Amino acid sequence: MLPWCRIIAGYAVSIGVGHAVLWPLMEGYVWPNLHKGYRELHQYPVTFSWLVGIVERTLYTTALAVGAWQFIGVWLAIKVAARWRDPDAQKGLPTDNAWLIGTGISLLFGFIGALIIRWHLSLS
Repeated sequence: MLPWCRIIAGYAVSIGVGHAVLWPLMEGYVWPNLHKGYRELHQYPVTFSWLVGIVERTLYTTALAVGAWQFIGVWLAIKVAARWRDPDAQKGLPTDNAWLIGTGISLLFGFIGALIIRWHLSLS
C-alpha cells in the first residue's frame, strides 16, 4: 500500500470509524443511563462533543504516528484542567466515568489509526 493510502486509511479509521462507534455509544447509551441514575445532573449540550472527539482522535493519531506520544499527556492535562470547572464533577457525580469512557475509546482509535499509518498493517 502506498504511504499516502496508509495515511488516509489510518485517519479514516481513527476519525471516521471512531466517530461511528463513539457517537451512538456515548449519546445513545452512556449519557442517557448516567442521567437516569442521577437526576441532579444538568443536560449537557452535545453540540461540540462530537467535534472534540474528532479533534482528539486526530491529535492522538498524529502524535503516535510521528512518535510524539508525550503530546497525549499534554492534551489529557488540558482536558483535566477544563473539567475542574465542571460543577457536576465538583459535586462528586460520576460524570468522570463517561468522560473516561469517551477518552479511552478515542485514544484506542487514535492508536489503531497510527498503527495503520506507521506499521503498514494490511487492510484486507
